[in-house]
Amino acid sequence: MQANSCDHRTMPAKSGVHLQCPNSATLFAVLLSIVLVLCSDSKAGVAAGLTAYYPLDGTAQDMSGNGNNGIAYNTQNATDRWGNANGAMQFNGVSAYINIGSAGLSNNPNAYTQSAWIKTTYAGSDHVIVTRRQLENYNMGWCTLMTDGGRADLCVDADYHRVDVKGASNVADAVWHMLTGIRNSNQYTLFVDGVQVAQTTDNFAMPGSASNMYIGRHAGWSRYFNGCIDDVYFFNQALTSNEMWALYRALPGGMFITSAAALVSYDLTTVMIAGTNAGAIGMLWASNAANSLVYSFPAEQAWTTPEIGLEVGANTIHVYGTNALDVLTSDHVIITRKAATPTGLSASDGTFTGKVALAWLAAPGAASYRILRAMTNDSASAATIAVAVSSTVCNDATVAPGLLHFYWVIAQQNGVEGDASAPDSGYRQLAPSTSIAASLGECTNVVGITWAAVEGATKYRVYRADSPLTNLATAIATDITITNYTDSTAVPGIVYYYWVRAESDVAAGAWCGSTPGYALLAANFADKKTWVMRDTKKKDTLICKQLPGPWSTLLNSSWALAIINVSSREIVSGPFELVTKNGKVYTYKSPTATITYTERYNKRKHTYKTKLVYKFAGAMPTQPGVFMQRPAAR
Repeated sequence: MQANSCDHRTMPAKSGVHLQCPNSATLFAVLLSIVLVLCSDSKAGVAAGLTAYYPLDGTAQDMSGNGNNGIAYNTQNATDRWGNANGAMQFNGVSAYINIGSAGLSNNPNAYTQSAWIKTTYAGSDHVIVTRRQLENYNMGWCTLMTDGGRADLCVDADYHRVDVKGASNVADAVWHMLTGIRNSNQYTLFVDGVQVAQTTDNFAMPGSASNMYIGRHAGWSRYFNGCIDDVYFFNQALTSNEMWALYRALPGGMFITSAAALVSYDLTTVMIAGTNAGAIGMLWASNAANSLVYSFPAEQAWTTPEIGLEVGANTIHVYGTNALDVLTSDHVIITRKAATPTGLSASDGTFTGKVALAWLAAPGAASYRILRAMTNDSASAATIAVAVSSTVCNDATVAPGLLHFYWVIAQQNGVEGDASAPDSGYRQLAPSTSIAASLGECTNVVGITWAAVEGATKYRVYRADSPLTNLATAIATDITITNYTDSTAVPGIVYYYWVRAESDVAAGAWCGSTPGYALLAANFADKKTWVMRDTKKKDTLICKQLPGPWSTLLNSSWALAIINVSSREIVSGPFELVTKNGKVYTYKSPTATITYTERYNKRKHTYKTKLVYKFAGAMPTQPGVFMQRPAAR
């Protein structure tokens, strides 16, 4: 392996700022003071967390004050990221490393942080930066900070166990990068340049290690680092994301934004950003705000900007400047402004059998919408049913019929969403009942009605009328939970029309088509007012003095009339197709039967008086009945 060149890193210039690198002593003094301030900040939560700090500016001395000094082997001084000739150390990839003992950490800490700045072009495997696992095939384990294939890697490394927590981008690009590996119980997190790039949970019981900590070497793997290393930190606890960012931006003086990243409402169109200067003077740049260059910083330590315009989406606000050492420094904060909130949401209440129709007013600037649905008025439990809806209408055809649901709409713009709209409830109409059938004289005193089950129905309602008109229908049964019903109130001999409507707790189904049905009109000789039977030598006569209801409509519609034996249900005579004359009197004659039907209407009482005389040859049945038979086609 060849040693990497660790020349001065080129820093990005902006607006003509002059770049000049500080000397090593001044840089180290300022940088160490910033790190110690970070570690003593009660808000950061790392009051005693720093166990060792190795600036590697020509020595392996621990500058944390904890005395965890190291011994360097075959390293060379190198130029650091600020251009200081002896501000970092170069490792040859063959024999160079630093033994730093325990670095102040216990043999198996449950939480710790390891961090180092590196510069390399080596893209091979298992390129070790820091580890404490120096023996193979022993009860030993540690989180090895390294690169693998040019990518940052935190390797959970133990006997017969390995989990790689690996970043996606290339860090073997001859540019300085800060790599940080954090263990927090069974959670392992990798940061690159102050930003989290990978994290995993591993429940393996890490055995720890009593070996010495090495910078740039894994003795068990016989691996050495090839490149430059600078500013190595060890903490005996897991740093937070904010602490990591603070450590990464711990520059020797400069621009620091103290305002936290925030998610703000759509109504907030401007924001003021606060920060501090460590002797720096510079400018603020809002990358996607209404105004670009909005503020020039004075020399005072604390500052607050004027109002900065916010667009919907993530507004990245940067500050740039030069510090007292004439080094370019920068910081940034992201203020995300939500999309607008839609209004006027309306969901249809049983208007359609196949969907719930949704409509709302357009949210200002919205590019698309996301639709939520739940069975309770709780948006937190709602599921997304549609995304990237480009219009202000949407049909929910996946919702179950007959159930009340709540809906919300969220606007989307520039990669961010707004708050959910006010909810509205709606439901899908139950479908009409189908396969309805009613008995046609199969029973002497009841009519049986059956139908097919309707999706979403929890009960049914049965209607009846004397004609096939829904406006004349009356409910004769409610809360039926099965798919059949027996109408015991039907008057025998009268044809009724039946409907069935499905129902749920919130919806009533659409009307279905009607179906006719009737109970058989049987002779009851105990009822002398209605029935008379005469037995003669040639012909027997059955007289029905008063049929219950006008039958002329049926007879005019080519229904058939017959006499049956009620008990055996055998036809004794007929059936005969009868057609009345003007709905009043009809006489039918044949060699076997004579039928006379008379119907008179009382205009004053608005009643019908009917009479049926049926003379036929043969023996009179002991239980005669009048059988009305529906024709095959009407």
